[in-house]
Amino acid sequence: MSPVMGRLHTPLLNCILAALFSNAASGDFITGRVVDANGVGVPGVDIDVENLGSGGDPLIFNDGTDASGYFMTTVPYGVYRVLFKPPPPPTTTHLTAIVDNVVVFGTEDMGVITLPPGVGILGRCVDPLGFPVANVNLDVTDLSTGTELVLKNGTTDLFGLFGVAVPKNAIHLDFDTQAVFGQTLVPIRMNLSPSTETNLGDVSLPSGFLLGGTLHTTLGVPVPGVDLDVFDAKTGVKLYTPHDNSNLLGSFSLTLPPGVFDIEICPPFSALLVGLDQEGFPLLANTDLGILTLETGVVLSGTVRDVAGTPVAGMDVDVADSLTLFSVVTCGDNTDALGNYAVVVPTGTLDVGFAPPGQHGTTAENLHTSVTIAAATILDGVIPAPSAEFQGTPLVGLVPLPVTFTDLSTGAVSSRSWNFGDGAVSSLAAPTHVYSSPGRYDVSLLANGIGGPSIRTELSYVDVQVPPAASLVATPQVGTAPLTVAFSDTSAGSLTSWSWDFGELSTSALQNPTHTYAHPGTYTVSLTVTGPFGTSTSVEPDFVVVSHPPPIAHFTGAPLDGRVPLTVTFTDLSMGVVTGWSWDFGEGGSSLARNPVYTYDTPGLYTVALSAIGPGGSHTRTEIGYVRVRPRRRAPSAAPGSGVVSRPAPLSGAPFVHRVLSLASMRALLSRVAPRLAPFLPVVPPGAGP
Repeated sequence: MSPVMGRLHTPLLNCILAALFSNAASGDFITGRVVDANGVGVPGVDIDVENLGSGGDPLIFNDGTDASGYFMTTVPYGVYRVLFKPPPPPTTTHLTAIVDNVVVFGTEDMGVITLPPGVGILGRCVDPLGFPVANVNLDVTDLSTGTELVLKNGTTDLFGLFGVAVPKNAIHLDFDTQAVFGQTLVPIRMNLSPSTETNLGDVSLPSGFLLGGTLHTTLGVPVPGVDLDVFDAKTGVKLYTPHDNSNLLGSFSLTLPPGVFDIEICPPFSALLVGLDQEGFPLLANTDLGILTLETGVVLSGTVRDVAGTPVAGMDVDVADSLTLFSVVTCGDNTDALGNYAVVVPTGTLDVGFAPPGQHGTTAENLHTSVTIAAATILDGVIPAPSAEFQGTPLVGLVPLPVTFTDLSTGAVSSRSWNFGDGAVSSLAAPTHVYSSPGRYDVSLLANGIGGPSIRTELSYVDVQVPPAASLVATPQVGTAPLTVAFSDTSAGSLTSWSWDFGELSTSALQNPTHTYAHPGTYTVSLTVTGPFGTSTSVEPDFVVVSHPPPIAHFTGAPLDGRVPLTVTFTDLSMGVVTGWSWDFGEGGSSLARNPVYTYDTPGLYTVALSAIGPGGSHTRTEIGYVRVRPRRRAPSAAPGSGVVSRPAPLSGAPFVHRVLSLASMRALLSRVAPRLAPFLPVVPPGAGP
């Protein structure tokens, strides 16, 4: 392989080589082998050379590979670009290999040349009647690199058939009809991204019309090299127009379909001529525009930067007449990698705008009005930075809530990023987002672009509601009267009013009221809530239960002190609701009467208890040592010598029989009752008798 050399454009190299090697042998060769990506030799590869020096491309011999891919091609000494063109599909699907700066002197061994792999595109070109079209030239542009592929036999044959090998990525496949004989067919361009062999079938080429004319300066001099671009007047889409430059006589000829077009005419920058356009031009037949005159202009140049002072590439420059507002055609008017631009404009008062492509007339444009142009002028521009702003509608509503957002950002915005606050995002300029859960959501927009980014956040911007759904809680729900209950609203949804009914002809409009139930009972409570999205009522049957308080037992008795037998009348003085009484008189006796009468037959000190029973419970009152029962009083003895005999007290519960007893009978009676009376008689010490 030869050493790498820079591309040579002067005749000096050939002169030096001729002087140095004038006595050398006349035979010079390039040798080597052409293989595919698997290392297999490829036969039938066509070898061409392009002279990188002077004198044009030479004649070469043996310019192909043999059955094993080897070649030995006779090439005059010089420096060349060598092209290895494999047979087109369906024979192979290899791409052309190109080797630059090959120095040939004597025999140059180029070693192994590997052909890049590709895929085949096959098809047939036909006219509007379906007849095959020969001599259509095919061009392929690799959009990943922007380079045009070198093809072998890139034209349709007599049957309109074609086959080209292309890379496995996005391409333009162009059908150039200039060499078609006998018909005026419109050239077309296809955008393809093939990954495997593709058969396009019949490719129909539409009939069209010729549009021609001649371009002159104001002095009548023809202008060669003028580029003409054609756009659909309705859609703005640029048409594929090969061979759209004027020739040495200033003439041009384009083949276009019928329609209405905008035509932009751009002279070479070095000519210092102002571009020209023809807007809304209808083409319904072959048309000659005649002579079109291009005005002499001056150079308007400068640098476009962002707000931080950094040069910005790819900015578009628009110029218009300040008085008429008619646009001035400024060809090649985008800024370069250093932010610089240079266009040819007419003299006069002009409006000059700098903006990203497609954003003129928006807040992204830096517009300079009424600029006086009399000679070459320098005018710099500053692209406005993004400033994020947005709005959404509606901002309040029921779930699910679709909200349409609109980007109102100013400045040179090239992209945006939305965050809707519920985890969803978008990069659209005007997205619609559906909120599927209730809540209040923050929304933010990040606007990015030249001099950016900028972010705008609106807190609690979207309020997603559910219809009112009434619910309530209370504490306590059970108790004795008077019972004070605290009620709490636990309803869902957006609410504006509350209406409580406590179940005893009492109401409230508070959200969280407190109510006191004065009377026992079981109460149904209801709550009605109202909001922007409706009304809802919750009814809670038997929600609050209010019972009676337990009674407070109390009583009195009379008399509380006396001798056997002592009859006491007890009186109930209990408070509250009492439905039953239970007395315990302290000596084993009891009663369920409210106000009982009880007779104590045995002396002693007795504790009395009363249990008052009611619907609210029971309560017991106990009085310790409440009743004192004394023994019977002892009968008085007769005075000695009085002749009076005392009568013994009657036995308990036995009627007394008045009769005169003999002394012996009295003694016998006393002997029988003495044991029963002994506990109640005073003790007489021995020897204390009369």
